[in-house]
Amino acid sequence: MSSRRIVLNEWVLHDLAGQKGEARQRQAESLLDKLGAESGMLAVWRGSPWMSKFALFTNRAAGPGPHLLLKSLANLVYDSARCHILENDQVLRLPPESAEKLPSDDIYLVETYLAAKADLLVTEDARLLAALHAHCPDVKVQTRDDFMRDLGIRA
Repeated sequence: MSSRRIVLNEWVLHDLAGQKGEARQRQAESLLDKLGAESGMLAVWRGSPWMSKFALFTNRAAGPGPHLLLKSLANLVYDSARCHILENDQVLRLPPESAEKLPSDDIYLVETYLAAKADLLVTEDARLLAALHAHCPDVKVQTRDDFMRDLGIRA
């Protein structure tokens, strides 16, 4: 897994915050441990909805457990050895004919993937998965559950 660039959608934030149950929170914690042990793993776009949601979750984490987990994610995100943060001028917008084939709220994930030259986009969004398989075969995409299973992270 080392040196792969991975784009995660918002599921990781919900999981770390405990919004999807304790089992998924534990899995997300294990994911942080694995990502923290590697370098150059995450790819995020500073001006993206993901970063806005990340800031919101980090500032409003309910309870000490989620707060510490989100703080661990923040440490990972802001460590240039473990996360590639793209600035707005590094991200090219998808052409309209490509963007219209994707769910509008997920276009930024594909733009992040392409700009970061990522190796994998991990999502739970069935609409995005279907659209990528149908229209963007060059974007390697995996479901959250398959990604976790491939990393050896069990419920």
